[in-house]
Amino acid sequence: MMLLYALPAVILCLSLGNSLSIDYDEPTVNFEKLEIDIQHWSDIADLENLQNAVRSQNGSLDIEINEIVDVILDNLRSIIIKSGLDPYELEDRVINLKPSGSLNLTDGYFKDLSSINRYDDVVISYAPTRQSFSIELPLSFDQLLFNYKYQAKFLLLTYTGNVQGIISDIKIGMEFSYNTCDNRILINKFRLRDSGKFSLIFTGSGILDWILNAFTSAVTTILHPALIRIVELFVNTIAQQVVNVINSFLNS
Repeated sequence: MMLLYALPAVILCLSLGNSLSIDYDEPTVNFEKLEIDIQHWSDIADLENLQNAVRSQNGSLDIEINEIVDVILDNLRSIIIKSGLDPYELEDRVINLKPSGSLNLTDGYFKDLSSINRYDDVVISYAPTRQSFSIELPLSFDQLLFNYKYQAKFLLLTYTGNVQGIISDIKIGMEFSYNTCDNRILINKFRLRDSGKFSLIFTGSGILDWILNAFTSAVTTILHPALIRIVELFVNTIAQQVVNVINSFLNS
């Protein structure tokens, strides 16, 4: 009986090579809960140290500000958690499978977005001819966890369970500029340097799990870029808010 129940899924797996229909839309994100201002900072001296480090440079020098940035990131992690964004709720997603199947992903969440960290030195380069600084910030997420409930339908049968996955070693490079004339920091560049290693597994359907796991590569082509895009939007959002805080402080 179990073999008869699994047969449609087997047929589905065999047909996935050239019959996967992908519904991919720009992910909808909501970071309205995230509110970063000077009042959220645990120690205003952190910003004062950054201000002094920036203003003290009057030659073509490269200075490392690792300790200052690490303290800022520590504050940021706390703010992300207090804002209720870790775990972060993911939107539902539908993957259409031809000839007559679908995979519905619901009740998803992203975990450990607050683990944002620095993976290399932060360096400030000063160009006296332009009276400006260039600040290179290497950010990373060592490991992000995600989970969905799934409902797979094929022909007249329905399979339910969970999709669990990990994205590890995501690396992002950001470049900021600071002009001494207008005393403001701007975000110049945002670059995804490494989209990380992606893995997922289907659970909860017992003996059918191995069948569902046979098309993880197809699901990966959809989920990996969608989840990475959320990470990019998340980092851009918090970076802009932190820049706004620092600019407010520098001009206070």
